[in-house]
Amino acid sequence: MRYASNPRPFHWRLIQCIITYLKTTINYVITYQKGGPIKPIGYSDASYGDDPDSCKSTAGQLFMMANGPVTWKAKTLKRVSTLTGETEYAVVFEAGRQAKWLIQWLQEVEIYEDLPFKIKCDNSAAITLTKNVSGHSHMKHTDIKHHWICEAVEIGDIVVTYVPSEENMADLFTKVLP
Repeated sequence: MRYASNPRPFHWRLIQCIITYLKTTINYVITYQKGGPIKPIGYSDASYGDDPDSCKSTAGQLFMMANGPVTWKAKTLKRVSTLTGETEYAVVFEAGRQAKWLIQWLQEVEIYEDLPFKIKCDNSAAITLTKNVSGHSHMKHTDIKHHWICEAVEIGDIVVTYVPSEENMADLFTKVLP
């Protein structure tokens, strides 16, 4: 909605690309594997300061069950970050909140999965911060709500593990379409 009031020819070309993409992928479907692992696995990623107008970062997350996606999200973060690790940490927090919701939903429909819930991230600084933010002076300006993920990791509800960027399925939500 950022450009809805003042679209430019560039935006029209992007819409044409999207329509072409939709036409060429109309037969693509999401599939799930029967007997596949039902335990959810989350992926989180961010692209640091990629919005050319506001310098805000883009966040993406994806959750898989039975080898198929069940929830996904891409959004521009509300605040400008000063560090890549800070951005990724904020995105892991958002993925953690979604993971907590998925855990509760699975319990409601009586599909009980053992904890911890696994979230994969491609930023080792963010993973380290989920285990311990004390002593990291550059994190003192981070919104306190983001530190919730530390508590979730500490009590064993969530574990954040490293995944190489090439294998991070949430990566596609942080990239611009060609």
